[in-house]
Amino acid sequence: MHAINVLYPQGDLNEAYYASTHGPLVKEKLTPVGLRRFYYQTIGPGPDGSPPPFRMVAHLVFDDLASLQRAMASPEMRAVVGDVKNFYSGRIQVLIGEIHE
Repeated sequence: MHAINVLYPQGDLNEAYYASTHGPLVKEKLTPVGLRRFYYQTIGPGPDGSPPPFRMVAHLVFDDLASLQRAMASPEMRAVVGDVKNFYSGRIQVLIGEIHE
């Protein structure tokens, strides 16, 4: 399996919009093009209580790299990415990689 991990650095992020609108949009648009699992984490302080560098991380899981790449090139992904401006004003960071268990 492969995943897209979207990291949201500290900044202006509307978590209510993410939970009620963006998250469901991710599932609706990307499941038909190969998304197998979607979840996100809100990030808390470090072990020493220091503020985290990221506010949230979203995880989009696909069966394999080919499925992930097809989804990345799809109009459905463009719709998902186009929605980011509605809840986050910073610059996201994206990591793509293989999942090992």
